[in-house]
Amino acid sequence: MNDPDDAQGWRDMGQHLIEAHGGSSGGLAGYAPALDQLCFPHADIHVALASIGALPPDRHTHPAPVDAGWCDRRPESYRLFPPSASAQNDPLLGLHGFFPLPSDTGLPRTGCCPASQADLADWSGLSSSGSEIAELAAYRRNRITGHAAAAVTRWRASADFPAPRADPAKEQRNARPR
Repeated sequence: MNDPDDAQGWRDMGQHLIEAHGGSSGGLAGYAPALDQLCFPHADIHVALASIGALPPDRHTHPAPVDAGWCDRRPESYRLFPPSASAQNDPLLGLHGFFPLPSDTGLPRTGCCPASQADLADWSGLSSSGSEIAELAAYRRNRITGHAAAAVTRWRASADFPAPRADPAKEQRNARPR
C-alpha cells in the first residue's frame, strides 16, 4: 500500500521543481518520475547552479544538504502514476530508467548519474568551493547556463504548479441546490 506521506512528498517536490526551479510541468508529469527520481534532480540542480555561481529562479537556498534521492527508477520509490506513452517510448528512459534530460524537463543539470552509493556520496559532497565543481563548470558551463536561463524565463512566465483535475461528477453531487 502506498504511504500518503509519499504521495504528498511527490507532489511537494514536483511543485518545488516547477515553482522554485522553473521546471516544465509537462516534462515532469509526462515522465512521471518516482519520488527518489524527483529528489535527485533537485539536489543535482543545486550542484549545477553552484557550479556557475547561480541560484534557482526564486533565489532560494537550503539550510541543510538536500535529499540526494537516486537518478534511476527504484521499485520501492513511490510513483504517482505511470509515465506517458511518449515517455515510455523514450529509448534512454526505457533502457536505463534515468530521470529525463534537461531538454525534457527544462531543469539545469550536471549530467552526472552515480552508479553506486559511493559515487552518490562523492557527487553529493561537492560544494561551490570544491575543485570538482570548478572542473564541472569549465566543461559544462554553457549548457548549464543555457538551461538555467530557460528555467528563469519559464519561472517568470508562470510559476503555478498544475492543480489536480476536478471530478465534474463529484462537484455536481456536492453542489448546493439553489
